[in-house]
Amino acid sequence: MNATLPGSDMAAEATAAYASLSLLLFEQDPAASISLEKHARQMYTWMTSTLGSLYSDIHPDLEQAYASSDPYAHALVAAAWMYKLSGESSFLADAKSIVSKVRWG
Repeated sequence: MNATLPGSDMAAEATAAYASLSLLLFEQDPAASISLEKHARQMYTWMTSTLGSLYSDIHPDLEQAYASSDPYAHALVAAAWMYKLSGESSFLADAKSIVSKVRWG
């Protein structure tokens, strides 16, 4: 992923992974937890700047391995995890905004 090859769905999944791992490691390894939170925030920023782009649109050869049809569903999960991790109302506001764009079903 980069500026010419964005993929907000992939960035959202990375955000959710970093955020959830940060929560899991909070007591066991605070330094790792802090580092993971930093990466989650960086990925979230990237995701919001490329929101709507699909990784599989850029790399059609990977579509069978990583098929995604709704970048907003992924973004919703990322926003929810960031809210759970930080408690910051901006992430909750993002989730509430994104949910109306998700293609359910």
